[in-house]
Amino acid sequence: MLMLLTAFFLNFAHARTGAPITSVGWHAQNESIWDTRLGRWLTLDDFAKTAVPGDIFVFGEDHADLTNANSPETYIHHDNQTRLIRALQFNLHSRNSAVSVGMEFLDYTLQKFVDQYLAGTLDEPTFLKSVGWNMSRPFEFYRSQILSTRGTSGFTRALNVPDAISNQVAQKGKNSLTFSQQVLLPPLWEKGNSDYYQRFTTEMANHPGFTPTDIENYFWAQSLWDDTMAWQAIDVHDDNPNNVTVIIVGEFHMKFSGGLPYEIRKQNPTPVKTILQIEASDWSPNTLSYLASPDPQYGNKADYIWVHFGSVKN
Repeated sequence: MLMLLTAFFLNFAHARTGAPITSVGWHAQNESIWDTRLGRWLTLDDFAKTAVPGDIFVFGEDHADLTNANSPETYIHHDNQTRLIRALQFNLHSRNSAVSVGMEFLDYTLQKFVDQYLAGTLDEPTFLKSVGWNMSRPFEFYRSQILSTRGTSGFTRALNVPDAISNQVAQKGKNSLTFSQQVLLPPLWEKGNSDYYQRFTTEMANHPGFTPTDIENYFWAQSLWDDTMAWQAIDVHDDNPNNVTVIIVGEFHMKFSGGLPYEIRKQNPTPVKTILQIEASDWSPNTLSYLASPDPQYGNKADYIWVHFGSVKN
């Protein structure tokens, strides 16, 4: 904690003056990115300069839905994803590297529709219908991330298993799948690690009515998402090893380097770095130090913790 506080005061004044890269909508009044590995605060541009060709960034998000769609925080949270992608593209261009983007909400078996949408041969309403987009998640919060690779040598990749398969595992168990479903599974599908399982069971305790069997089935479904996304992310990385890959995924899948980043590291020696966004209640040194501090049980929340405070209309 003392080392964290010392580094905070040394870097705070510099990092908070970084000019935000904004777009139409809202931007944060203050922002800074804590590098838990080096113990210092960064601007977005500083962060982008740390990336090297071949990196995989797993960027955790708080999903947008109809309950939070009108919140400035939701706009800032999702706009930051695009800002990060653009900052990486700008800094990697001179190194002959591009950025590829992986999306949790897209079914990998429907990749052809993603390709057609990016190529401009499939209009947006048809694309959304073709990929079965869940309309409870407003597409306006994900459009720019998906389209960010258009006109570059990067790719946007659908990462997840078909919903029908993960839903069946959650409801009926991993042994209930038919042969036609099994052929769509990733080569490696294992139960997530013990810390991840403990966090999952704690979260499920907030939803009464689930039996131990229910929790086990749901965790196998959660692990299936992680292993499928890891498989697809490694595939897009190995096809383009000089590119940087940014994966947009729900934050539970990446916090404390469990879930998805753990599965990628287990299957491939590729450098994997995690990013978590947190909205601060104020911009005091004590608050920022607290948010950047490791959890006493699970350790660092992520490799990079992007803290922001306040909202300003662009």
